[in-house]
Amino acid sequence: MPDRGVVLSDYGLQAKLDAQWSAEMIEIQSSPDLKHCPICSNDLSISEFGICRARKDGRNLYCKSCIRQKIIPNCHHLAGGS
Repeated sequence: MPDRGVVLSDYGLQAKLDAQWSAEMIEIQSSPDLKHCPICSNDLSISEFGICRARKDGRNLYCKSCIRQKIIPNCHHLAGGS
């Protein structure tokens, strides 16, 4: 009989990994065109989020309008405005 080596299902890990993978796939498939902005609490189209290559999904965490509202006061301050 050939040596099977370590098989994940021998330790009950395969079922756990399959369940996690299934949950992730369901989450991805449920709303591929929507993303949640934690500042305004809206579910918006992916196109409403800027590109950020450092993030897993390739989009910014916050929507474009929330980022504008966050950045504009800083721009006025840096430009010497009051």
